[in-house]
Amino acid sequence: MKPCQRLPGILLAMTLFNTSLPAVAADAAADPAEATVDFFAKISAKDLAAVVRYLPAEGFTETVPESKALLHLDAKAFEGLFKSGRQIDLRTADLTLQRFGDTALVTGTRLGGIGTADAAPSPGRLAFTMVWTRAASGWQLRHLHLSPQP
Repeated sequence: MKPCQRLPGILLAMTLFNTSLPAVAADAAADPAEATVDFFAKISAKDLAAVVRYLPAEGFTETVPESKALLHLDAKAFEGLFKSGRQIDLRTADLTLQRFGDTALVTGTRLGGIGTADAAPSPGRLAFTMVWTRAASGWQLRHLHLSPQP
């Protein structure tokens, strides 16, 4: 086989490789602020597969006003929440982003909340701070701190 005859095969392989990259990139948020907005939207949609994309295997920690304990949330916790039938409506506002290489800090306001199966969530407002790290699969949530706003 002449070298020029191998070229189409090489080009085909390169084309397949290059076209697969945007699909993966499009699946994951490009930056941690986008990841934050998408994370809460996917929780509201009860889209477990999409939520899990943002979770490291060991999950993340969370501090909430209702608990003195540091919570640990992973895929099983979200699966249980979604199967519970509880109504979820979470959105974000007033986002700020600080990047430190492969680590980022996103702050803002979380709007909405989590209600019961037969009652919609009350319109809550909590300040939040999220710590994200970049992994090969995209941005992953490491810690979420929620606080009442004055």
